[in-house]
Amino acid sequence: MITARPIPTGRRPRVRRILLALLALILGLTACGRIPTDGQVYHYAEDETSSATPTPAYSPAGPREGDDPEQILRGFFEAGTGVEDDYAVARSFLTRDLAASWSPEDETWVYRDGITVEGDGGQDRLRAEIPVATHVDDRGIATSYDEPDTRTLHVGFTRVDGQWRISSIPNGTALTRTQFERLFRSFSLYFYDPTYTYAVPDIRWFVSRPTVATSLVRVLLQGPAPYLTGGRGLPDPGGDLPAASLGAGRWGCGPGGADRR
Repeated sequence: MITARPIPTGRRPRVRRILLALLALILGLTACGRIPTDGQVYHYAEDETSSATPTPAYSPAGPREGDDPEQILRGFFEAGTGVEDDYAVARSFLTRDLAASWSPEDETWVYRDGITVEGDGGQDRLRAEIPVATHVDDRGIATSYDEPDTRTLHVGFTRVDGQWRISSIPNGTALTRTQFERLFRSFSLYFYDPTYTYAVPDIRWFVSRPTVATSLVRVLLQGPAPYLTGGRGLPDPGGDLPAASLGAGRWGCGPGGADRR
């Protein structure tokens, strides 16, 4: 005879909080926002009217026959706007092996003033310098810079059936500010403070596409962003997970604490 084993009393509050957080994620998975143009790092305010604007679809072109390595690289950067079918167009600029392993959302570099492409020691090597104004990591944490932070990519090429393809390049995509604002949305995670009195918002940025729910569950279970665990005194994510919920809202985290906007 199989009997149900009750959850130990000490674990019930934690399990209940996690289940409530995931339920809130499923029921309330809507959000919108624009990348800010000023303010402190990690300080974001959302535009009240942006939720009414649908995300436009980009239709970048794939590689053309006879393109040289620089044309392939620039085409690849532009194809980073084509999020449909798991970035299928961008992957068409890569060799088969690299296309299978390349992870477009590990990093996002929002740049200004264009990308510089130069030789890097051979016909099959190029160096791209990206003047990064805002960086978004795989956890959806955005960091903005008062002055551009140059990110250098070393890119390798090889011929496939007589056509140049990228054989090595770091994971990630490079977008202009306009492209970023049209493709990404902000989502508010909420974590309790150590006293479980206040829900502190934690703003994350992700591409608005069907897989976003998976990304949000992953980062919710990982716990608060590092700058919140240090500045707010929130519990370490390795301990009792203080997830409250996830949802949309015009919230910001200013230097003085969480505040409604």
